[in-house]
Amino acid sequence: MRTVAAALILIAHLSYYNPALCGVSPINCFNPQTWWHMSAGTDARHWFGRALACPQEFALGSHWTLPSIRSNGGGIPSQSWVCLDRGGMVITRVAGDGTITVILDLLYQHPIVSNTVKVEYRGPLPHALLARVERMRESCSGKVRC
Repeated sequence: MRTVAAALILIAHLSYYNPALCGVSPINCFNPQTWWHMSAGTDARHWFGRALACPQEFALGSHWTLPSIRSNGGGIPSQSWVCLDRGGMVITRVAGDGTITVILDLLYQHPIVSNTVKVEYRGPLPHALLARVERMRESCSGKVRC
C-alpha cells in the first residue's frame, strides 16, 4: 500500500504531561525507572516543548501545528509539534455529523491552560479513521439525530 500524505484541520482538546514527575505525582507511568522512554523510542528529556502524544490513528512522527497556548510557565508560541508518544487518554472522537475531535497530550514542564483549539495535522492519511467517519456517516444517513 502506498502512503498518501495528508494535511487535515481538526478540533483538539489539549492537555499536558511531564513524565519526569513519575516518581512524585500520581500520573500514569509505564516504568518510573525509565520515565523518559517514549513510544517512538525517543528520549523525552530532549523533546520537552516540541513533542506530543497523539491518538493511535495518527502516525508516530507526524507533525501537528498548534496555535499559541497559555501555560503556568508562560506562553507557548504557535508552532509545530511532533507526535512521538501515545497515551491511554489520548483518543479520537467522531461525532454523528462526522466531526473529528482529538485529544493531544503535550510534553511540557508546566500545566497548560487551553480550551478546544483548531490544529493542523500533517502526516500519512489516517485511512482507518476516515473509514470510521464514513461508517458513522452512513449509519446516520436519513436520521434526524445520530
